[in-house]
Amino acid sequence: MRAHRSKTTRIGPARYFACGNVGCRAHNLQLLYLGSREAGWQKAVDVPRGPEPKGAKLICGRCGKRGTLRSRGFFRPTAKFPKRNQRYECVDLQCRRRGRYPAKFRLVGTTLIPVSAPGFQQAYPPPKCHVHSCEMQKRHDNEPVVDGVRVHRWKCPHRGCPEVASMDSRGRVVTSKPPRVAQPRWPKCWIPKCPRQVTDYEHDRRNHYCDEHRQLTRLQRHRLRRKQIQWIERDADSRLGPIPVVGPPLRGDGLKVDFARWLRDLLDSRDMSPRAAANQAKLPQTTVWNWTAGVSMPTSDEDFHPLGQLLGPVSLRDFYSNVARVYSAAHGAANGQTH
Repeated sequence: MRAHRSKTTRIGPARYFACGNVGCRAHNLQLLYLGSREAGWQKAVDVPRGPEPKGAKLICGRCGKRGTLRSRGFFRPTAKFPKRNQRYECVDLQCRRRGRYPAKFRLVGTTLIPVSAPGFQQAYPPPKCHVHSCEMQKRHDNEPVVDGVRVHRWKCPHRGCPEVASMDSRGRVVTSKPPRVAQPRWPKCWIPKCPRQVTDYEHDRRNHYCDEHRQLTRLQRHRLRRKQIQWIERDADSRLGPIPVVGPPLRGDGLKVDFARWLRDLLDSRDMSPRAAANQAKLPQTTVWNWTAGVSMPTSDEDFHPLGQLLGPVSLRDFYSNVARVYSAAHGAANGQTH
């Protein structure tokens, strides 16, 4: 073997040797051997290529492993660290799984100083949903102030889950304002006088009937709906008997106008305006204004119930009784004039 050039590797000093026999298959094939002339030579089996990375002899402060830190440039000078210190980052996969960000260090002299995570960190971990056992998401809408404390609202990421949470900036639960529970706004059954809600309206918006009426055919539901409407009309006609309409002023006015006069008298006796009555009864202002102007009138006791409880309590039965009394007096006066 003939000696050739020498070099310094990561493992230690080494030198290339090649066979000088012309008939050898490995003639002039240079092989690397580790060691020295005094200590002897040993054939190198696997020597990593390239220069030795910086920080190979440093120990990671998170996982405690040696040789896993890699240089990532320099930090900018700051007031606390006026020099450009070397930046090191741990590339071990198990170490990265221990936190949300990779372990980063600042080399000051021979000391590694941990670097804080970037950006603004959360002051407390997100609350968990009791139903789905997952972390809630923060709502980015207007954050209310309750008793001088800024309240942060959290909700479950699953659609339709009513779980919500309210916390302050330190992660304490705010109980002064109870969490709002979302109620499903499902319409009622299309059959008149049926108080039940529509079945499975959340998944299929074509459903318009409850469980009982969905079992009927389309023709049976049509006949039942028509019978219910006819029964309501007959009940309204037969409840107070026939109402005589006589005289030119009474014949020109309708039932809507009579209801408007009766309602305005009630509002004047309570010293209330239609707008104030609508706000207190939680009804649309346009609806109450149409009732007082004679444009329309309630079609059922359920529509008039909120306003009737505020003004009386009164109901549509009181209005029909008043109309019957007024028209009966007008009919008697008309008969007296003819005689």
